[in-house]
Amino acid sequence: MSFGNIIIDWIHLVATTAWIGGLIFINLIFQPVVNQLDPKEREKANQLMGKYFARLVGISGVALVITGLMNLPEGISWSDVNDTGDYGTFLNIKLVIVILLLGLGFYVPFVLSPKMIKLSPKEGEKPSEELLQTSNQITLIGRTNMGLGILLLFFAAVLLNGAQF
Repeated sequence: MSFGNIIIDWIHLVATTAWIGGLIFINLIFQPVVNQLDPKEREKANQLMGKYFARLVGISGVALVITGLMNLPEGISWSDVNDTGDYGTFLNIKLVIVILLLGLGFYVPFVLSPKMIKLSPKEGEKPSEELLQTSNQITLIGRTNMGLGILLLFFAAVLLNGAQF
């Protein structure tokens, strides 16, 4: 293994840790803490967290796609990825999970978060039903992404071990 391969693996691991670790932190630590705040403070904290985490996801996503392609075993072709062997099967599962993570990861900050801001109640108003539903969607997607991220780590470990049990 060359030094270049070590750097590529390192970048891939750092990007994965930042993204999946961030999902775990948000779901298991940040949200329970922020849910104890009054609604205005909670909204502000969630907006700020979403803004910064969206940047992290974007940078991590680009790094993961680039380094993931670079990490494909030498000599493997796209037809090999789609073969019926264990490696191709597990790699395809991992790629589907990555696509789901990317899709959901960009849906929240670019679709649901702006919707939340637009639906935010004015001073003295109660939150609308649509705002509460959107908030629940974001929570569900966040938990789903965390579960997908943990599952992704499992399939990464399977692939690192040659996709053999």
